[in-house]
Amino acid sequence: RMKMLSARAWQIRGGGTAGTVTNEQWMQFHHLIDEAIEYGRACTTTCSADPEWYATLVALLIDRSTNDEGIGPLTIEGIKKFPDYDRIYVNAARKFTPKWGGSPEVFERFARQLAAQYSAPRSDDVYAVLYSKAATYGNAFDSPPVSDWKVDCARWIRGLRTRTSAYPTQTNINAAAYLAAQCEDKRAVKAYLKQIDGNPQLQEWGWDPERASREFARVQAWAQ
Repeated sequence: RMKMLSARAWQIRGGGTAGTVTNEQWMQFHHLIDEAIEYGRACTTTCSADPEWYATLVALLIDRSTNDEGIGPLTIEGIKKFPDYDRIYVNAARKFTPKWGGSPEVFERFARQLAAQYSAPRSDDVYAVLYSKAATYGNAFDSPPVSDWKVDCARWIRGLRTRTSAYPTQTNINAAAYLAAQCEDKRAVKAYLKQIDGNPQLQEWGWDPERASREFARVQAWAQ
C-alpha cells in the first residue's frame, strides 16, 4: 500500500521541476505521501522485518522533506539490520544529491562514510553501487560531467570490478562499461566491451534507445 500511494502521488505531481507543479497538485501529493508514511509507521512492528519497508519509508520521508530528522536514524537502523540490501542506502543517498538540495561534496562525504562501515572489498562495492544507482545518466546530478563530481573514479572502478566478478550478468557488465567510460578508464572499458562482444543491452546506455545506441558506438570508437 505504501508503494501504491507513493506511485499515485507522483502521478499527480508529474515529473517536471517544482516550478511546474500547481498548488493543488502539491496538496494532493503531500496528502498521499503523508498517508503512505502514516500507513508505514503504523505497521512498524511487523513490517520492519522486511528490508523493503526501510527503503520505501526512507524514500517517502525524503519525498515529504529532506530535512526530516527521522531519515538518518531510519537509514542507519535499516542498514544495520540488512547490510546487503542496496535500496536502503541508495534511496537515502538521494537526499544528498544536488537535485534535492545537496551537493557533489556532500554526496561524496556520505558515500565515504557509508562505505567505511564495510570491510574490503565490500566497501568499494557499496561505494560503486551508490554512485552507479544515483548517477546513472546524470539523473540525480542534473547531468554534469563526471569531472564536476567529487567521486573517486579509481574506487568506483574497483567496486564495479568487484560487482561484475561476483555477478557477471550482461546487465552489470554493460552498466560497468558505461560508467567506466564516464570515468575515462579506457582499460576497464575495453575489458567490459570484450565481454559485451558487440551485443549491448542498450537500456544500460541511456533511457532513449536511439541515444543509447549512439553512446555505445561513441564509447566503442573511443576505446579503440
